[in-house]
Amino acid sequence: MCLDNATYWHPEVDKQVLIDRLTLFRAKYTDGDGHLQQILDAAVETPESNHLLRKFVDRVLLGD
Repeated sequence: MCLDNATYWHPEVDKQVLIDRLTLFRAKYTDGDGHLQQILDAAVETPESNHLLRKFVDRVLLGD
């Protein structure tokens, strides 16, 4: 299965989970502590992401 043009997200990941994960794996995800801090400072909550799958099903698959 090719997912080159796919979108994948984790709606269970909120801002705090993102911060915790990025901090824990900073060596893998960032280019150092300064870069990590820039990302953490820019992090925002995205509650609308929890509704994307339902909207896709309703609008695209069911045609509502």
